[in-house]
Amino acid sequence: MLHVAAAMVAAFYKKVATQEEYERVRARYGDTTSVFAHVEALTSLGLRVRFVDNADAEDVMEAIELASLSWSAGCIRATCCAVNRLCVQT
Repeated sequence: MLHVAAAMVAAFYKKVATQEEYERVRARYGDTTSVFAHVEALTSLGLRVRFVDNADAEDVMEAIELASLSWSAGCIRATCCAVNRLCVQT
């Protein structure tokens, strides 16, 4: 699930066109199960990314409310943060 969410974020920010394209980038940094491979892959695409291990429902709501982009961008960012503990900072 992490690799799909990370690919969605990369596609949303127009860094890749497909999940397969993201997977080729991610493969340079490690396995799909490694959060650090995703952090490195997204960073290499020019996104500011951080890993957190204590996100909760309140963090999700805050990310949605504070999103400077559209609601869907905030939702994608918040979903990655809460479910996968990977946050893309806009």
